[in-house]
Amino acid sequence: MRNVIVVLLILAALWLASCTSCNQQSDEDVAVVETFSESSPFTIEVKKERSFFQAEKIAKRLTRMGLGGYVIPEESADGTWYKVVSGALPDSAAVDAYIAKLDTCFNIKDVAVVDYTQLDTIARHPVVKDSIQERHRIAALQPDVPECIMQVISKFPESDMFYLSSIGMLTLNSDGIRRSEGHSVDMPRGISLNFLKSKGCKAIASVIYKDNIYGDNVTLQVVRCKDTTQVVQASIMPSFTAQNETAVLLCNEVADRILETGVYDEESKSPFEKQAYQKLSGFVASFIHKNVKRSYFIFTDEAGEYIYMAQSTKNKEDEMFEFIGEIGKSEGLVMYDEFYNSFYTVSNEMEDKEEFLGYYMEKLTWSYARQKNYAAWAKKMVGHWQSSMVFSNDDRGCWEYSIFDLLNDTQGQRIYSVLYRNNLNPSYLRTIYGVQGAAIRGFWGDLSEVNFGYGRYVVALNPVGVYSERDLIQRAEKLQFQEGGYNATTTSEETNTKEI
Repeated sequence: MRNVIVVLLILAALWLASCTSCNQQSDEDVAVVETFSESSPFTIEVKKERSFFQAEKIAKRLTRMGLGGYVIPEESADGTWYKVVSGALPDSAAVDAYIAKLDTCFNIKDVAVVDYTQLDTIARHPVVKDSIQERHRIAALQPDVPECIMQVISKFPESDMFYLSSIGMLTLNSDGIRRSEGHSVDMPRGISLNFLKSKGCKAIASVIYKDNIYGDNVTLQVVRCKDTTQVVQASIMPSFTAQNETAVLLCNEVADRILETGVYDEESKSPFEKQAYQKLSGFVASFIHKNVKRSYFIFTDEAGEYIYMAQSTKNKEDEMFEFIGEIGKSEGLVMYDEFYNSFYTVSNEMEDKEEFLGYYMEKLTWSYARQKNYAAWAKKMVGHWQSSMVFSNDDRGCWEYSIFDLLNDTQGQRIYSVLYRNNLNPSYLRTIYGVQGAAIRGFWGDLSEVNFGYGRYVVALNPVGVYSERDLIQRAEKLQFQEGGYNATTTSEETNTKEI
């Protein structure tokens, strides 16, 4: 028996030693990351991304976790990917042990083994940042959108642990809500856009954050509100001030609406407070749904200017409180490349003082390629972000534009020029933004779309109201695919160099 105990103690000590690196390290403590080679030909693929800068964030996070992460390139029939890998392992036994460690200590699953000997020369070496074609940030001026939109943008937390999976953002007026139909605006059950509008709210942004390693979702809605009446007195209240009493009461009503949908079990509501850019006060509305506990956090700030609604699929309240504590402490969504490089294409001076109604963004998955019957161009879109912006004109009605951000000029050229434009009817071709685009017409000759490729972007403008081809081209050339729009700095000589 004594020998058995000794063996068990030794095994326990070895297991604890193997998990020592589960403790996260600061950037200053991290040693040089070991990469795979001929002598240690195996490494473990944790994730892969289209954007080098997204992959780099994950690699740095793995390194802070004590694992060591680095990025290698992959060229495939579906385009360029950047693999985030960890470890330099000599044999299959070491591979099995490392995969077990990732699972046991870090809960990292669904990994793949990469073999150094099976890769070409370029793919064997970590990516050098200076060698990539992807631009980190485009040059642009602040978009011409309502101040309330910029205000909600500024309140979202910044974190290297997440990327933005989807965004629905709109002004809360009748046109904005009507044009949001058909777009994704994730909302808590029981809460509608019209309800928020009826309470005097001005704008909303609903964002789904996705953990870039584990895949867990955190949803956060930020609502810009103003003083309003017709709210229900709460039975239990957090502390509040004369400035935010109305907003706190509205938070209570929102919490009650979530719980009164009639589809949840074991419902409860409790007050909470958390310090962020200001002290935040509100309620945790908890319930059981399909045998899983879920919690919504509904709260406001000291000034009563914003209402927040948050939920996580992970359902760890301590982590949610930590996330909430970062609200309003940075520039918000502007700090995320995937948002900045699409939203900042909006014109800095809208045509005819047109009104911004909404912005919608999603990261395309393989379901998108499946919907397009796995067309070659559609498969190359997977892993990139698609965004749409909607505007209104008092005389002509609405128009919208959508962009695919392909991250670099070469990829943009392959997608638009080679796989799309070269197969069009020549009568559709037009010069737009100084490059060759197209005006697509339907069976009856009516204009359905104006599109073009410019640099990293594939762009399509659609007339929802009464817009001529010239109207849409004018609006296209005010968009900031270069700072200030096409006419701001472009000369004919520069235009020729930009054509794709």
